[in-house]
Amino acid sequence: MNKDVHLSQKILKLELLGGFQASLDESPIEGFVSNKSRALLAYLLITRKPQARQILAELLWGDKPDETANANLRTALSNLRTLVGSHLTITRNEVAVKEASQIVVDVDIFRAKLAKLNASTLETTAAALEEAVSLYRGEFLEGFHVRDADSFEEWALRQRERCRQLAMSALFRLSMHHTERGNYGAALDFTARLLALEPWQEE
Repeated sequence: MNKDVHLSQKILKLELLGGFQASLDESPIEGFVSNKSRALLAYLLITRKPQARQILAELLWGDKPDETANANLRTALSNLRTLVGSHLTITRNEVAVKEASQIVVDVDIFRAKLAKLNASTLETTAAALEEAVSLYRGEFLEGFHVRDADSFEEWALRQRERCRQLAMSALFRLSMHHTERGNYGAALDFTARLLALEPWQEE
């Protein structure tokens, strides 16, 4: 069997809430040459659209001359091709995630679950909210830093704040839901989690 065909059948999983973890069929992926290689994979899987090589080079090596930045990008892409190449389409001009790939990203699931709640009943909403916040194990790429990559760090900060606001809203709704029903133990648990994210949330 062709190696790429075999790899394409594996599920690529990326967990970015609370840090960075990558796996293929639940087996941790090892062999990343740098945090910039990890950052590149995270960016591609979150944006899910073709990215010009020039944009990627500027995102992670914007402080370097073009020749150096492009060389570093080639090294990172070669690394990703070795690790998860069957999930990516890498050409001379751009890089994209293959549409048919089996990919699971916790951020996508977290956001999707919260986006589907408007039409739900109160009880169903509470259950779905609890399921969603259980995915929020920490901030987006918590503790993960990329040196000399201001553009990537700015992008990650925006993602982090967006996820954080969604988590805070869900936790607030859950604390109010359980308070109204006299489930004070559960209400206090969710309030404590909310205050851990935002100590000044006086409500």
